[in-house]
Amino acid sequence: PPPPPPPPIVLIDVRSGPERSVSSLSGSISLREFEERMKADGSALSVETSVVTYCTIGYRSGFEARRLRQKYGAKTCHLKGGVLGHTHALSKA
Repeated sequence: PPPPPPPPIVLIDVRSGPERSVSSLSGSISLREFEERMKADGSALSVETSVVTYCTIGYRSGFEARRLRQKYGAKTCHLKGGVLGHTHALSKA
């Protein structure tokens, strides 16, 4: 039998609106949008959902990953090195 599908992931950009307007990762939502969905009906999370936060260099996303884990009990992590680290890794590939 084929392997099971990977668990769903919510990719959250914790940067400000002006920062997001310069660049963003495909499929990401803003922290504000995530919080609004959770407040409305919790639709941003299921038991299987993993939450990945990111920012420019990784500091803010690490903070927000911890905060979201504490607030919602979410399985969270953050993109180490942020967008800059991700871009640098892709340029080496």
